[in-house]
Formats: sequence, C-alpha cells, structure tokens
Amino acid sequence: MTSPLSPPDELLAKRAQQHSTLRRALLLTAGCILVVAGLSLGPVPFLPGFPLTMLGVVLLASASDRVRRLVNWGDAKLPTKIRALLRRMTRKQQSSSPEAILAKDEEPTQQPKQTANLPAMCAILGVASILLSPIVLGVLPGALGLRTAIDARRMGFRHAYIPLGLALSAIGLTLSIVAAIMWGGTLATILLSREVEREAVVWRGRDVAEFSVTLQDDSRFNLAQFRTTHPSHRVVLLVWSSAFDPCRESVANAMHAAAGVTDVVVVGIAPEDTRETGEAFLGADAQGCLTAYGAQPLPPPLNTTGARPTLIVIGTDGKIECVLLGVRGVEELKRTFKGEHAFSPRASP
Repeated sequence: MTSPLSPPDELLAKRAQQHSTLRRALLLTAGCILVVAGLSLGPVPFLPGFPLTMLGVVLLASASDRVRRLVNWGDAKLPTKIRALLRRMTRKQQSSSPEAILAKDEEPTQQPKQTANLPAMCAILGVASILLSPIVLGVLPGALGLRTAIDARRMGFRHAYIPLGLALSAIGLTLSIVAAIMWGGTLATILLSREVEREAVVWRGRDVAEFSVTLQDDSRFNLAQFRTTHPSHRVVLLVWSSAFDPCRESVANAMHAAAGVTDVVVVGIAPEDTRETGEAFLGADAQGCLTAYGAQPLPPPLNTTGARPTLIVIGTDGKIECVLLGVRGVEELKRTFKGEHAFSPRASP
C-alpha cells in the first residue's frame, strides 16, 4: 500500500515526528531534574527550591498530551482576532517543496507583517530578563525570549537579533533563578533568626525546673544540690555543637570571663556530640569546662534550644536572667555573669 504523502512530505513528516519525540524526552528529563533539585532545596514559597520546582513542573506539563489538548481548547475559546494572530506567529511553513523552503530562507522579508518584529522582540525580551533578574522577575521575559527566538528560527528568520536574544534570555533566566535562590536563603535566614530571637526574649524571667545532667567525668551536676551548696552563684548553660566553628570561640570566651567572676559556674551542653568529638573540637579550651555530652533530660524551655551557640544565665532565684545568641566578647560576658544584664523578672507566661 502506497503512502498518501509524496516523498518530500513523508520525509518531512518523519523528521517532524522525530523532533517531537526528542523534544518531549528532553522536556521530561529536564523537568524531572529540576523538580528533584527543587524538592531537595525546599519547595515552599520564598525558599530556594521553589522556582526550580515550579520550572520543572512547567516543563513536565509542556510534555504532556493532556496539557496540549487543554491549551488547544483554550485557544479555541479565544477571540477570533487574537487566535488568528497567535496562529500566524506560531504556524509552521506549509509549503513542502524544497524550492519554496529555499526561497523563504533567502527572502525573510516576505514574512507576515505581524511576525516581522520577532527578531527585535527576542533581543528586547533578553535585555528585559537581565534587567529584571535581580528581583527575580526576569523569569517571565527570559522564558518568553527563549520561546520567541525558537519560533523565529523555525519561521525562517535569519537575523543577528535571534542568537543575541536567545543568549540574553538564557542568561537572564539563569540569573533570575540564582537571585531567587539567594533571596530565598536570605529570607529564610531572617525569618529563622527572628523566631530564635523572639523565643530568647520570651524566655527571660521564666522559672527553670530542677534538672540533673551527666558531665564528661561521669559525675552529676544537679541544679537543686548546687543551689543548696552555692546559693549566691549563677548557673550559666552554654549550648554548643562541634558542627559550628564559632562555638569554639564562644566556649573560650565564656571560660575566660568566668575566671574573673567568683560567683558563677559555666556548664556546657553539647547534645549532638560525644566526649571524644567535643574535646577534639575544643582542644585546650575544654580544660576546666564542665560539659554534658549527648542527649540530656533538660526541662523546658532548655530542651528546645535550636541556635548554636546559645548562652543561658540562670539567676540565684532560679529564673532565666539573660539569653545571648552567638559569640560574645569576654567583657560583655563578665558583665552578664555579674548580673548587669538581669532585670526584675516578670511572672512566667
């Protein structure tokens, strides 16, 4: 049975089918990679992985036949003039003769008037994508610029604006994604920092229940017994982790500050470390520092400490006098250990 298509038409149809299959495979591969990368970074809005996840979903959707049918249904609902304009901008060359194709390649000025400005539009969208990339809005003009450049190339345009617009759009799209990652990370850091600082302020004035922890020499530190034997001493809990280098300086500063204050004791809390890893991390700073390694039964709110390092000062009345986040200087710690940062405690919430 002979094919109803002429040899040139049949060859073009096979090539079009191959290109469609290859395009769908590339879209599926790129979409899966972007979705996995976005989910690993965090798919929640304002987090770094959100734009990657959304871009991957768009690529996966563009490779779906159902989405294409939905787009065709939406195209049928558009007004006649808009639908005709879109079809003229995206239609393929209808002529199947090689002579007509060569004639269109050699005479780009015979393109429809509505599409004659596509090369310039590619460059304009590329420039707009780069200019808007610092505020993440370059994603839209970047994607439109890439699509416009591809359509212009398929329609037979041979103009320097097309590769220029393609390159600028790709650069702008990449910069927008990078900006989204940076802004998302910055916003997440600010939100988490505010939450930690808010909790630290709320903790001031709260009563601390009695607790007992095991120190590195297998002895026990009991808060109730220590208050009985040393009623005028303040208890300083320094929560740290070897995963954060600033904790080394924080422990050293706390030990130097405590050496100049007689009525204070510093107890380190390292819930994520063992004795071996903790002492190797601190080095000489571990000498004389009472430290409880591993998971310890601490009462609230001490058991919800998330920031490292966090310094908690428990006053002689058993209430939290002060909470300091991050590394602090020796002089500031001395004033804190002497009670200069304490205030009249309020009632516990």
